[in-house]
Amino acid sequence: MSSHKIELKSSLLSSFPSQLTEYDAKRFLARYDVPVTREYLCRDMEEAFDAAEELGFPIALKGMSGEILHKTEAEVVHLDIRSFEELRHSLKKIRKNMKKHVSEEKIQGYLVQEMVKGGMECIVGMKRDPIFGPVVAVGLGGIYVEVLGDISLRHAPVNEEEALGMIQDLKGFGFLSGSRGQRHRDVYALAKIVSQVSQRACAEEKLLELDINPVFVMPEGEGAVAADALVIRKNEN
Repeated sequence: MSSHKIELKSSLLSSFPSQLTEYDAKRFLARYDVPVTREYLCRDMEEAFDAAEELGFPIALKGMSGEILHKTEAEVVHLDIRSFEELRHSLKKIRKNMKKHVSEEKIQGYLVQEMVKGGMECIVGMKRDPIFGPVVAVGLGGIYVEVLGDISLRHAPVNEEEALGMIQDLKGFGFLSGSRGQRHRDVYALAKIVSQVSQRACAEEKLLELDINPVFVMPEGEGAVAADALVIRKNEN
């Protein structure tokens, strides 16, 4: 594997720009034992092909730039790529779309990522309120949060037991707990991520916002994994 990897030097966010790329945000999370997808940051087509061979198809491909907040809207995300030819086409298209939004020097690279199968989408996040401090959130992903607003909030930090209570408070908890014919999901793994995020919110004073969307919650006993993440830190410039 020749893919270029960036190592984070410290647990502190002070050395990063105000908004991290997804790749750097997940490296930040991984340092605090939050499970993240297998992925490689690539500079060119050759490295992307190497990464795809290492991960195996299907894969996702995403353009990385700290200047692009909403990757899907910028059309720099392609999912479920199933061949090297599809990967070649996708990388060319994403590179073209990236250059519509940012200059070449603002492009960090191209993220080749495994496609997670069998998980239920949830979201975990935090925001720092100027008065009340960090608030942590968990909810079901997709239509449940968009239409129903099914979110549970607590002031950070929370331990894993409190995080599990947050999850159980969700209107759609039955979809995670196995009711209505659904598969039992690993809610304990999800609760651990919620607690970990809440702890980071309190430890990292420069952290303004952290969103993990989606977190794929696997069947019971199989864990949960962060598939996309956004980190915004305080800009002191």
